[in-house]
Amino acid sequence: MSAFVLYLHGPYRKSDLPFYKSLAKGRTLMAVDGGLNFFIRSGERPNVIVGDFDSLRRDPVKLFPRAKVLRFPPDKDKTDTQLAVEYAVAQGADSIDIVQPFLGEADHFAGNLMLLAALVNRKSKRRIRFRVLNPAYEIVFLNCGTRIITGRRGETVSVVPLTATIRLTCSGTWYKARRLLVRRGETVGLRNQMIASRATVSVEGQAFVFHQFRR
Repeated sequence: MSAFVLYLHGPYRKSDLPFYKSLAKGRTLMAVDGGLNFFIRSGERPNVIVGDFDSLRRDPVKLFPRAKVLRFPPDKDKTDTQLAVEYAVAQGADSIDIVQPFLGEADHFAGNLMLLAALVNRKSKRRIRFRVLNPAYEIVFLNCGTRIITGRRGETVSVVPLTATIRLTCSGTWYKARRLLVRRGETVGLRNQMIASRATVSVEGQAFVFHQFRR
């Protein structure tokens, strides 16, 4: 198993460092431009550093001389996140966690979600598990699949269709459904709640599944 964790730019609060460090164990760690701040604050060591480094004040090579540095010009067609994900895929990743500490700029956040969808949909014999997460939420993209969600009673689960329609089945939640027809743009799949420590969401079609944690 080849698992990658990509740490994106954002505020890595001291209280959240244990959560972020727990994701690092046994995985290839990538600092995506300003995500290098996580490694500076936590004491973890990145394996790969990717970006144009326009948000950094210090030279990443001097900070972490053993890391592989992939430097790109600021004037480019792809975001640092896309370049990092494509590198991980090329290295044979079978799971990729994209750590986004906060929502940040809305266009970047939406772009990262659509990147997730595009990568899951790409033509390949190898299936890669992707998710976007931080201490507040976890987002996955389902393409005619099932997601088992573990958490706590009262945590929120939302399903947002990407295709024109989906058939939604869910259990372990306050509102149950069995092959419920949900059209893109409808909000019926939002703000469901877990009634136990485990819930199951199945989608016929394509949809984003949001799991918001209780803190």
